[in-house]
Amino acid sequence: HDLESFSLEDVTKVGASRYARHESTEPLMLAYAFDDEPVKQWVPAEGQPMPAEVEDAVLDDRILKYAWNKNFEWNIWTHSLDMPTPHRAWRDPMVMALSLSLPGKLLKCGQVLRLDEKYLKQDGHRLINWFSKLRPATKTKPARRVHFHEQWAKWQEFLEYNRMDTESERKIYRILRKYDLPEHEWELWHLDQEINDRGMPINMEMCRNVIEVRDELVANRLQEMEEITRLDNPNAQAQLLGWLQDQGYPFNDLKAGHIRRAMEKYDQMVERGQRPNQSEEYRRVLELRSEVSRTSTKKFDAVWSHTDADGNLRNCFQFTGAGRTWRWAGRVFQPQNLAKPTKDLDGLTWGDTQIEAAPRSKRHGSWP
Repeated sequence: HDLESFSLEDVTKVGASRYARHESTEPLMLAYAFDDEPVKQWVPAEGQPMPAEVEDAVLDDRILKYAWNKNFEWNIWTHSLDMPTPHRAWRDPMVMALSLSLPGKLLKCGQVLRLDEKYLKQDGHRLINWFSKLRPATKTKPARRVHFHEQWAKWQEFLEYNRMDTESERKIYRILRKYDLPEHEWELWHLDQEINDRGMPINMEMCRNVIEVRDELVANRLQEMEEITRLDNPNAQAQLLGWLQDQGYPFNDLKAGHIRRAMEKYDQMVERGQRPNQSEEYRRVLELRSEVSRTSTKKFDAVWSHTDADGNLRNCFQFTGAGRTWRWAGRVFQPQNLAKPTKDLDGLTWGDTQIEAAPRSKRHGSWP
């Protein structure tokens, strides 16, 4: 089955859990099919009551429920429709696709598997932007929601798109089931889903403080860059690149590696007692650019926007997300790549607790 919904939240920016928990989120339509039966559709946006067969199937733990990117549908059923179900009652054809190094996007996976063109609808984003989000504000029209009766022709396209997505999911499943994951892997996936659903507690006060300090520092550095370069907007790549090239910058972009190499070349000449062709102001602007474009602090923005009201950050691990290896992939802020603690923490206190440095592993020479 496949659900389409409306919300004031943007699922791409806040994640499925926070999206589904928002008070404005509501299901618009559900396309579904049992086994090999024809696809049916429930359209709550038009006031239709939930079919009894849908309610029974969702609440019956013995009936397996299939959905592409199950996490979205499961969260809608659980938090928007108040019909929680155990993870063991679900399967996800996307997981099957990822386990075979196929794309995780339904459209792209269907293209790789050469589904018939009628199942490869590419205008879904256009329809979702019409009915699942607020329309952008214009000078003559403020931002508003478009209801089904206001754009009836487009709404019919949306219904058809929903039905075709469900049919596409089923056809992909039929192709992939001969390579299905062994049962013990599905059990591991169920555990993965429970871990993701439980989430990780986040210190939101610390997160907010980091963002505020970062924003203040970035503003200060941009102001200094503006004073040096006299540019209207030194944060605009085209403007800054032109200024740097006028000073002798050798590259045609502002990639972090190129900025670093330019600074290193300048510093090497100074160390050798040579006089660089560029000024000290050029070197300072490179340094400032490197600081304001640093990505390490941007993870706090992702954590802040994805954390639920209960203070837990969910769905940070993608099962079989790494192609060919079946390893977990990190999502939201890459939780598998956090900096390891050092001995500098030894002796510090947290509340009434003194922190002691953990002993290094004798076998691996690294933190256990």
